[in-house]
Amino acid sequence: FVYKKVLEIPAANMESMDLLMKKMYSNKSFFNDEMWMYRKNVELYQRSNGEIKRVLLESNKIRELISKLALEKFEKIPQKAQGNASVDKIQAQLYEESEQILTRMMASQNLPSVKIFGWALNKVWRQLYEKIIVDENAMRKIKSFTENSNGNLLILPTHKSYIDFLIVSYIFFIYGIKLPHIAAGEDFLNMAVINLFLRFSGAFFIRRTFANDPLYKALFTEYVRLLIKDGCPLEFFIEGTRSRTGKILAPKFGILKVVLDCYFDKQVEDIHIVPMTLNYEKTLEGETYPRELLGEGKVKESTGRVLKAVKLLGTSFGKINVVIGDITPASAYVEGAQKIVGKPLDPFNNPKDKLPVLHKIAYDTIDFFVNNSVIMIPSMMCSVLLEHRRGISFEELTAKVEWLKRQIELRGFRTEGLTYGNVYSSMNTALELMSSAIYRKKNMVDIISSENDRSNFLYLCYYKNLLIHIFFTEAIIAIALQSFGREMAWEEGVPLTRVHEEARFLANILEKESAAPIPINESLEKFTTLIQRMVDLEIVTLTQNPDGEKIVQVAPNGGTVFNYLCSLVWPVIDSYWVSALFMMS
Repeated sequence: FVYKKVLEIPAANMESMDLLMKKMYSNKSFFNDEMWMYRKNVELYQRSNGEIKRVLLESNKIRELISKLALEKFEKIPQKAQGNASVDKIQAQLYEESEQILTRMMASQNLPSVKIFGWALNKVWRQLYEKIIVDENAMRKIKSFTENSNGNLLILPTHKSYIDFLIVSYIFFIYGIKLPHIAAGEDFLNMAVINLFLRFSGAFFIRRTFANDPLYKALFTEYVRLLIKDGCPLEFFIEGTRSRTGKILAPKFGILKVVLDCYFDKQVEDIHIVPMTLNYEKTLEGETYPRELLGEGKVKESTGRVLKAVKLLGTSFGKINVVIGDITPASAYVEGAQKIVGKPLDPFNNPKDKLPVLHKIAYDTIDFFVNNSVIMIPSMMCSVLLEHRRGISFEELTAKVEWLKRQIELRGFRTEGLTYGNVYSSMNTALELMSSAIYRKKNMVDIISSENDRSNFLYLCYYKNLLIHIFFTEAIIAIALQSFGREMAWEEGVPLTRVHEEARFLANILEKESAAPIPINESLEKFTTLIQRMVDLEIVTLTQNPDGEKIVQVAPNGGTVFNYLCSLVWPVIDSYWVSALFMMS
């Protein structure tokens, strides 16, 4: 089951608010931030960790599992080696191990710590970011929902940076909304002191994988279920990990399945899902991604690394634009999945019917990520620069970025910056943001590189990839048409059926490059609809020859867009070709 959806233009009825400029206090004084922190109140989870441990360890599922595991371990001990061993002693060891797992895993929300952390983040964000823009109306709806409903809230943000969950918690804190519990990797436990503030603010720490550890898996599942039954908002990253390439990643189903099973088992009335996209003008740790892609090890989280990062304070990372989706109940996804599969579904009583609903939620969320990304100036600028490896004048770069902005908006996507009257100042600001990889000498702009270090090209590709999903389907069609040669593609034209065949071939090869399904592997009729959209955008023409055969050809004025589309995906195809040659050698 794969959910496929036609692109919809995102709604524009937003009331944008810059959180860093949001009025937090009525009187100006030297201690404004401190006064704000002192007066700020936010609802937190009420159970103590001691009570949580007692509830979980006394639950029937955990007790039965421990008894089973103890018996299995005892039976594996050779009779001669059993000595003083007994099932009861092994059970006691397993209970002790369970308590240690929970101590390491659980969050422990604490209001004084939350206030201090909120105050610190308020200071840090002002040093790093020009703006943090959110949809005021969407946050009012979430606040109203949490105050007037006993429903459960599941928050699913994009994952581009370590600070994603801090941004989400900060937003909830500013609006006085009950803070979510956040699934975080155990890597953060290496950050002494900081991990305490993360834990006190709602982070719970889990292993990257625990499929082969039934005790850990059961404790995690029961812990999440308890949070949900208690009405605690929950947050996790459905992409599973940060995207090192800038592309949206395919969904992971593990935690989502645990959460939904709580609903399917009728332990809660419903679960309400809120997707979010966090769009950074410059990603905080983005400069480490090229080195990881080139084979260097992942930089481990540590307090020392955070202390070293203090020097970044005062360095601008531009703007953050947060787009918040509608609050949608899981029951609505059940109805939506039924329409797609064309038959009634009963996920409450039939385990096989859970999967279509799980996929519906996951791919709807990815669809939201795709259609509600906000394209910032650095992404557009990097995309243009990568086409000019010998440099480009500042005026031409600006003109091409403006052209690309129009192309993005023509396809129903949002952009940030380059408003009338501030074009050149916005471009200069973007160049300053990217100054570690791009330099400007007099009137020329170029990529900083050397024969021994090409990592900046990968760095710019990261930002280019933030917009590649907008053009990906069109780019595959353009390359399929171009594969017939310039003379046929530009002058004579190619039969529609042949273009469809080549486009399907490419789409199958590049299937893993897109988190969302590529809508080319459909019928010829639906493919014709895609071609017609490119006709409406004046990229290609669709005519009939004397034999009644439909012919596709590059439009007379479509060369610029056509070449740009090809340039977006050609490097990907080249990498596949080089990989194939290496493997065959």
